[in-house]
Amino acid sequence: MNELQFAQVPILAIDKSPEVMQSNIELHDLLDLVAVTLKVQPSWIVGLGRQDYLVDARQLFCFFATKLTDFKHKEIARIINRNRTTVIHSIEQVERLLDAKDDLMVEKYLLIKKALNI
Repeated sequence: MNELQFAQVPILAIDKSPEVMQSNIELHDLLDLVAVTLKVQPSWIVGLGRQDYLVDARQLFCFFATKLTDFKHKEIARIINRNRTTVIHSIEQVERLLDAKDDLMVEKYLLIKKALNI
């Protein structure tokens, strides 16, 4: 992406209005969508792997699960076999990388956002 494209990326522009918010989305469905979109297995996201592409997928799952659902951090953590502080760290990490316009994170964020039709 070039700088002009970055300037146009609406970082964190997820509308949580009732018409847009997918509060009825199940965490397992979101996990599957993130996995398919990022071309990884859901079991890899919830597994112990620490490869960058798995960490990114896991963090983006936490980010979107928090932004698009009413599930608590503890419930999200349970899905990925982690604790709530990992979920909090994941959200902060995604926000930090998006604010810094990290090429790879922005690309993955936009892919998932497109797959969610938001």
